Amino acid sequence: MCRKCFLLPEKNVKCIFCQKEGGAMKQTNDNRWGHVVCAAWIPETGFANAVYLEPIDSIQAIPKDRWRLTCFICKSRGGACIQCSDVRGLLYSF
Repeated sequence: MCRKCFLLPEKNVKCIFCQKEGGAMKQTNDNRWGHVVCAAWIPETGFANAVYLEPIDSIQAIPKDRWRLTCFICKSRGGACIQCSDVRGLLYSF
């Protein structure tokens, strides 16, 4: 059971990184929620405790430009998108 389901089993929360609900979430060091996978993929973020993977920290280190990007996959804006360094690889994988 993830931390969100343990603490708030009846409440729906959105990931601050991808803006989606559901999935394994942990609290951030500023009391928001984020997917463990999203936090792992964003280069600037990390986990204050590497054993328990919580809380997610260094959110303030994410560049402001990252919060304004449009997601390549779902075409939506919001959250902190990541960018692929090889667009050709993304085009061929779908």
